[in-house]
Amino acid sequence: LISENMIVKKDINEAELIKNWVEKYNDHKGLSIMYLLPTDECNFHCKYCFLENSFDKNYKHSQMDKNTLRKGIDFFVNNSKRGKGKRTIIIYGGEPLINKEIVREAINYTRRKEPDIGINVVTNGSLITDDMANLFANKNIFVGVSLDGPREITNKMRVFHKGNGIFNSAKRGYEKLKKAGCEHIGISFTIASHNIDNLKEHVEDLIEEFSPKAFGFNFLVDTFSGKNPHSVSIDYATDKVIEVFKFLREEGIFEERMMRKIKPFIKETIHIKDCGAPGNQIVLSPNGDIGPCQAFLPSRKYFTQNIHNKDVNLQKDPSFKEWSKRYPLNIEECLDCEAIGICGGGCPYNSYINKGSIWELDERMCIHNKKFLKWLLEDLYSSHIKDEKS
Repeated sequence: LISENMIVKKDINEAELIKNWVEKYNDHKGLSIMYLLPTDECNFHCKYCFLENSFDKNYKHSQMDKNTLRKGIDFFVNNSKRGKGKRTIIIYGGEPLINKEIVREAINYTRRKEPDIGINVVTNGSLITDDMANLFANKNIFVGVSLDGPREITNKMRVFHKGNGIFNSAKRGYEKLKKAGCEHIGISFTIASHNIDNLKEHVEDLIEEFSPKAFGFNFLVDTFSGKNPHSVSIDYATDKVIEVFKFLREEGIFEERMMRKIKPFIKETIHIKDCGAPGNQIVLSPNGDIGPCQAFLPSRKYFTQNIHNKDVNLQKDPSFKEWSKRYPLNIEECLDCEAIGICGGGCPYNSYINKGSIWELDERMCIHNKKFLKWLLEDLYSSHIKDEKS
């Protein structure tokens, strides 16, 4: 166990060791992600949506224009880190395809400026046309379509504003992507009370019907108005996700949430942040406001800059400077945690919603990561035993 680095000697200063890893790999510094929001409006009214259910009833949704878009992309290109590590623009919402022309312009303008920047589109699938599907295929776009299981399960939570289910419309969009020859299509899967009990079976159903290349599992977060009523026990959800991950691993299907923790575990590095918001990303709202985290879009808290201002400088902005330091090495309660190497600090938004500060622990992720680490060690040990016997 010692030779395999599964246990270490008592005289090792683990906190110092982890800090040295951070300096060695330097993966916690530099802008590399931009969430681009062509609109903050959505044609769905999903029952569990933390964004939709956080908007004030008097909130006025807006659409991005080309001037704002181009200024935002120019800023990202000029201020993001080049070289090692991939830069990514994530076209998000709301439902981004409500503003199709801006989505089209974002893709074409980015490809002209910097062809190597990765572009992801996260969509509910209902507004995908043949024309948009062909654009995604021709421009090598990764498309994530939101589905929570087979028709009857998805339609329990994911509905139009009039209350009717969305599955058929999302399926039509997905099939257009496949017909156009899109090589990178995944399913964004939200785990909640409607699908947790039979999670593996629901994933199997989606694989049979859609043949996705990847999954991305999402745990629900709360809203500004209080606890999300559709959340489930994180302890129970972790057991279910591990069960599904083992199945997907056998099928050769990538799952993003688990893999972003397994990679540093295998490579003996540290997963310093669980999302890009602490120092690695900006979110460009439809009117040009800039913040670190899309979850704060309804309140605009931490959206302290605007792309149309001449003196936009994230390095000098107190809000962005604070967020850039929000990771486990700077949180005292995390330093003696066994899961610090794979944790990434959980969700700062969820910490703020529940405890009033982004610096508080996201306790549900503490439970998740400790449990997942235990499984990782057991799985690694089991694989060593199998290798020895073979």
